Amino acid sequence: MIHYYLQYIINTKTVKSFNLKKFINIYNVEKSGKTKIILYKSVTDSYKDFHNGTINYKVGTTVTCPDWNNEFTGECGYGLHLCGKPEQTQTFNKGKILKCEVAIKDIVVHNNPKYPTKVRCRKVKVLEEVKL
Repeated sequence: MIHYYLQYIINTKTVKSFNLKKFINIYNVEKSGKTKIILYKSVTDSYKDFHNGTINYKVGTTVTCPDWNNEFTGECGYGLHLCGKPEQTQTFNKGKILKCEVAIKDIVVHNNPKYPTKVRCRKVKVLEEVKL
């Protein structure tokens, strides 16, 4: 599968060692200090997750994944899924877009992703709602 994003083309059949550094560089992810980055999440109008509607992403709060599994090797599940750019979130679910701060230590990137625009996170701080 080939994913197009701005001037970058990621062929996920040949990229076998995708990692957080590549994710940050390819999508020019905003840094927040030395140990955190800015990522984006799409949520429902009531600020809930789209998957099962039980996780509340209220602005100003810190959200921790209830079923986090750092050892999980799959791409989807067992984490809060966020994107490097606001517009990327709308590929998965068309909803409100939240800007979040995430510690690098709380992020897992699949090394051969089907969806290279998203990462799994253990915990995020919801900073604000953003408009495209």
